[in-house]
Amino acid sequence: MTASLDAKAQVWALDGTLLAELVGHKDRIYAAKFSPDGRWLLTASRDGSVRIWMRPTAPSTLPEESFLSLAGELGGVAYADFSPDGHSIGAAYWENATLLWRLWTEDTVRDRRLEAIWGRDRARLALIREAERFKNENRLDRRERDSEDAAPPVE
Repeated sequence: MTASLDAKAQVWALDGTLLAELVGHKDRIYAAKFSPDGRWLLTASRDGSVRIWMRPTAPSTLPEESFLSLAGELGGVAYADFSPDGHSIGAAYWENATLLWRLWTEDTVRDRRLEAIWGRDRARLALIREAERFKNENRLDRRERDSEDAAPPVE
């Protein structure tokens, strides 16, 4: 994988064939990494975002869009990398800050309902699982239904 100052990254096959062009950053890319299991790619840019991509397995003439974009609002990202287990990302920002992004849940039990809504990979994101937990613990879906039931009819 290569990254460049023109805000693009490229993924290459071992024989030198271009597999995919990763687009979406607005400024130069300073880091491009493979996850420890090889399924995911990470790019970090001066535009302040860290993007996660599914690793392409076959050549494509269409630009690849990121699976997930993380913005820390701390200026440009000088460096980022996966943790050794691939569940988190560390990102160093130009504004003398570092963020640790937890990507994947540690829960090994598949949630079929979340998979139906978000897809298999996104349902594993820690953010999705935490949002679901927060919603359930605070009974937000019940409050929404109660407020809809209590609302006067609109004429």
